[in-house]
Amino acid sequence: MNSNRRIDAHPRVRPVKSRRIRDRFAAVAQGTDQIPAPVEVVVQLTFGRRGRRDSPNWYPTIKAAIDGLVDAGALGDDSDEHIYQTRFNAHDVDPVLRAPGTAGVRVAITVTGVAPASVPEGTRP
Repeated sequence: MNSNRRIDAHPRVRPVKSRRIRDRFAAVAQGTDQIPAPVEVVVQLTFGRRGRRDSPNWYPTIKAAIDGLVDAGALGDDSDEHIYQTRFNAHDVDPVLRAPGTAGVRVAITVTGVAPASVPEGTRP
């Protein structure tokens, strides 16, 4: 889901797409140990075609994916107390994603524990 695509904001479309993404990430993370808070979330988007991208526009997809990680128990919660930072890396291109039947984008999320002492004092909940 992309913040700039109007169809993704439609009241009948968004919940269906969000649930699909959430369930897929929950299935992948099922059975993993919970990562203790605070954590940093790093997002890597890979597209099938070259082009100018604004990766943070994909935040609705990332939000649904993080919710799936919470559903699976890999993250305790998605509040500021648990997620210290969410960072988007510059996107990659993989021509394999151009093939028929693919979504045209791959979403990879890396969740890493952050030592509480390394979280700046003013940003701690």
